[in-house]
Formats: sequence, structure tokens, C-alpha cells
Amino acid sequence: MLTKTQVSRTLDRMPDEFSMGKFIDELIFISESEKVRKQSDRTSINSEKEEQMKQKLSQWLK
Repeated sequence: MLTKTQVSRTLDRMPDEFSMGKFIDELIFISESEKVRKQSDRTSINSEKEEQMKQKLSQWLK
């Protein structure tokens, strides 16, 4: 989901004349980039949890 700020900044970066398609393409790119970033953050957290679980498991198996 995009914020008003992201849309406003995107609009400010556009030239004085542009096609609506180009503007929408920019917004889609920003939205998809944000999704990937959030997914990456979640994956990083999962990796940390996985490492913690491995450590606990190794302690239990001693």
C-alpha cells in the first residue's frame, strides 16, 4: 500500500508533462519495491528465529 507522501514525492519527480501510464508504472514500481523490502525484513527475522531454535536444539541434545 502506498502512502500519500510516496504518491506526492513521485508526482514531484515527474516532468511537467507525462503520461498517466508512466505515473502509474512509477507507483507500481514503488509499491512492489516496498513489498519486497517488507518480505526481506520478515525473512531476516525468520532467519534469526531459526538460528535461535538451532542453538536451543543443540543445547537440548547435549
